Amino acid sequence: MNPFFDVTLDDHWIRIQKKEQASYENYRFYVDGRLVASFEQGDEFYLIKPVARTPNTMKVIVNQADVRNSADAVFHFSLRNNLTTHQPGDVLVASDNVNEKLTGIFGHAAIVVGEDRLIETPGGEPAIVKDSISQFKRKHPKHAVFRPLSDQLAKDAAGYAENYYREYRKKWAAGDRRPVYSVTLTQDLTDPWEYIYCSKLVWLCYYYGAGYEIENDMLWLSPEDLYTQLSKSGDFQTIYENEGVNFIINS
Repeated sequence: MNPFFDVTLDDHWIRIQKKEQASYENYRFYVDGRLVASFEQGDEFYLIKPVARTPNTMKVIVNQADVRNSADAVFHFSLRNNLTTHQPGDVLVASDNVNEKLTGIFGHAAIVVGEDRLIETPGGEPAIVKDSISQFKRKHPKHAVFRPLSDQLAKDAAGYAENYYREYRKKWAAGDRRPVYSVTLTQDLTDPWEYIYCSKLVWLCYYYGAGYEIENDMLWLSPEDLYTQLSKSGDFQTIYENEGVNFIINS
């Protein structure tokens, strides 16, 4: 792992995030030997990923502004090791949260249903949305991706997610706002139409769509539960995990 920068790829972007407090300036980014972008300052950068091919290497050259007389530092990255290709049924679980106060405590989760598409419950209304995988990864860089070993299991869970979302949109258009977003501890985990939250949505997709029950060890099925259970499950494999994933409580 590079101690200075965290690099991740999705279908459209190369994301570079500075991990330490060193004073860098005049960033120059080279992909496969070609200068593609430069920035004077910043802590997080997005480069457009080449469309025609998968990039192999990236070089970052920065000026170390806090070094006497200044000096260039050079960092090299293999991009192929950072590439994650998603498939329907993949489960994304993040320990960070848009509300930074909840990072490591609440987290977030979603299920992939197609190319750069996932279904999630981000909070508020509408309670269930279909959005891009790219936006999830921008908002939640500290995430892991889990994939069922069984293609049928993945297909069935993703199919339920699509049908559930379509039915929800029909109900919404007819004026029925259920299920509403809530993390109340008294709700029935098996009831898809009263209350919903992010990790419950994933659980329902596998429970009803694929006949597979992800174990719940507390009062509610949290993103931490998904992360813990899928990490040790013999039915899933970890496709990707950011080194920053960290749940600080067992919820």
